[in-house]
Amino acid sequence: SYMLPDGWDRTQYLKHLNWRTGARRVFLQHGVTDEDGSKALHRNRTGVDLVFATSDREAQYFSEHMHYGDQAKALGFPRFDALQPDRGRRRVLLMPTWRKYLTIPSYLQQDGADKDAVDEIFRESTYREFMVQLLRHPKLMEALEHYDYVLDFLPHYEMRNMVDGVVPDHPRVQRLDQTKVSVQTALRQCDLFITDWSSVHFDMAYLGTPLVYARFDPDEYWAKQARKGYFEPAYDGFGPVCGNVEDVVTEVIRYLGNGCVREPEYDHR
Repeated sequence: SYMLPDGWDRTQYLKHLNWRTGARRVFLQHGVTDEDGSKALHRNRTGVDLVFATSDREAQYFSEHMHYGDQAKALGFPRFDALQPDRGRRRVLLMPTWRKYLTIPSYLQQDGADKDAVDEIFRESTYREFMVQLLRHPKLMEALEHYDYVLDFLPHYEMRNMVDGVVPDHPRVQRLDQTKVSVQTALRQCDLFITDWSSVHFDMAYLGTPLVYARFDPDEYWAKQARKGYFEPAYDGFGPVCGNVEDVVTEVIRYLGNGCVREPEYDHR
């Protein structure tokens, strides 16, 4: 339905044409689903015939919670074949996910007045405040200098036009350009990973790279962005879970001090 000609109605296509042509519709996800995606991905909404999952637990979630039955299979993602670690470049990667209530998604058309209003909301947001404080934290800057690391900031593509002024002019901090460095390359080459709610934490777990969860806005996130699923990082995750800038900095410095080695506990998970 995402490849329909202009002017075709998705609902009418699925109702009147899809079943007549006998098309099989397969959903190869762009990332692992760990939140409740039923609002967009429930079987009654998508009508797809097969969903790719990466683990038995994820497949079970699609099967039972989103009513796919045996049409959800733990088949893995082909792109994981290229996820081979290339660490040792002394890079820390900060890759937060987006917030639909703080930007105008690229797939929506809005006028300039709406954009101005959204820009103002973003400037006053908890999201921006956290990024600014983290990327300018004196102890973190000192640790990056002391242990000889560079912190790369890779904003989500839906937020890339919102974060001007967030990255400081500092030799140990840089913003990555997605037109020059692929996301997969950045993931493979980092020695330590920081994210808030991005499902890319599964990619890092697969790579064996240590990570820190910076979950600084849980109430706001669950109220405005997403709904909880089956995955709880405190029990299922692959790194320490932090709720504020100070805790994130403490954990990052700890990892820099031990050579960015992931603990056996997270290896096991």
